[in-house]
Amino acid sequence: MLKVLLITAIFGGFGAIARHYHSAGIEQRARQRNQLLGPVGHGTLGVNLIGSFLAGLVLGFPLMPMTIKLMLLSFLSGYTTFSTAMVDVVKAWSMGERSLALRYVYLMPLLCLLAVAFGFFLPIIFLAF
Repeated sequence: MLKVLLITAIFGGFGAIARHYHSAGIEQRARQRNQLLGPVGHGTLGVNLIGSFLAGLVLGFPLMPMTIKLMLLSFLSGYTTFSTAMVDVVKAWSMGERSLALRYVYLMPLLCLLAVAFGFFLPIIFLAF
């Protein structure tokens, strides 16, 4: 049990560090290209989509040892962030961007669900051939 807790804590911490740098990079690129859509975090959406796809991919590989799955899913749990996405929604709403906030609330979970499904079924389809 202690081994599982340590793996989860260590890899979750690495995921959080990766999220910080990756999210900041996505935000910086969007700013440089003047493609900001308002107060919602492009970086938050980006890491959530990437993390969702990778989580589906990890779960879709049937032969991966459980310890490796635990390490990868702990990393991805630290990498993705639902709470920051909801803070972005509240920020957009409070700035009068209600339409953007509502689209973010509905589209982000839907896109992340599609990313998980795509990641999950990709190895199954790939291994079938």
